[in-house]
Amino acid sequence: MNLERINRRHILEIECAYRKKHDLFSRLVTFRNGIIYLEVMFGPKWRKNYRSTAFEIAHFWLRNHPEIKDAVGAKVYIIDARKNLYKRSAYFNGEPLEHDSKKGVLFTPFFVN
Repeated sequence: MNLERINRRHILEIECAYRKKHDLFSRLVTFRNGIIYLEVMFGPKWRKNYRSTAFEIAHFWLRNHPEIKDAVGAKVYIIDARKNLYKRSAYFNGEPLEHDSKKGVLFTPFFVN
């Protein structure tokens, strides 16, 4: 699976409205063992809490990318640039950042291990 290609397509075709209107950015970090790993960064325009953000973005990725349609869950790493505005520029420069929150989302409500 080519993560760079998927992320590029996501930015160009799908996420434009979220970036402009809501100040929210996301990227696929990896997909393994049926779990998608996403990194989400949002700025001052984003008003939702961490839990609803993780749920919305994980389902958004699942619906819009056929490569990950078989995922059973997601791990969402959140970078909140509302608290520290320097994180926004560091995120785009590829600098390593500490995540403000980590949330898990299950796509199938009756999935039992």
